[in-house]
Amino acid sequence: MGDTPAPPAKADDPSASNDDDDGAVPPVLYAGWFYKKMHGPNEIPVIGWLLEMLPGAGWSRRYVRLFPGKLEWYKDDTAASLRAPLGYGPLGVLDLERRGFRRIITTAQQRDDSAPTSHKRGLRVTFSEASELLHRVGMAAHHAEYLFSPDDEAQVHKFEVACDEAAGCVARWDSAVIEAATAAAKEKRNPLNAALAVVASEYSRFAATSQRE
Repeated sequence: MGDTPAPPAKADDPSASNDDDDGAVPPVLYAGWFYKKMHGPNEIPVIGWLLEMLPGAGWSRRYVRLFPGKLEWYKDDTAASLRAPLGYGPLGVLDLERRGFRRIITTAQQRDDSAPTSHKRGLRVTFSEASELLHRVGMAAHHAEYLFSPDDEAQVHKFEVACDEAAGCVARWDSAVIEAATAAAKEKRNPLNAALAVVASEYSRFAATSQRE
């Protein structure tokens, strides 16, 4: 289905804010505006090849942010919208056997003639694990593929590089992050949110120390 406003988030809801108890937020590695290709039925009352003839049909403008290990998109860039993402995709999932997070995202540049942008290029973001049920607990993406197209064609490559860097963070998370995620999983809580809370706290302490220096 397409994006729909999320209900009020609970503490372990994967769509909840990344803020931890101290109000810290993981570093934003990339942010920008994109047209996102929708998955659900289009509201325009046409079907088949007629829909393909309408420029921009089936696309919605979204504000996108990348965090270490997580991609989120929002209705706009207001504070209220940033606290209530319309959707997200985990860049890695907890693997209890390996005692770490395993990357599940790949990217590829793609042309789509239905895109509302003049250059028609976008970035296809693919998740190797996708499930509506597992998505609810932060262990998979909702859909296997998403397509994003920015107004500025140069941002396609920049977004691709940023996605790779953000996904690479999950393999470098330290023992404190893994332990928090593992404990959350054993308690049937969201491991990704638990990991990001520790990342946010560590980043907040690092930023505070850097400012004092």
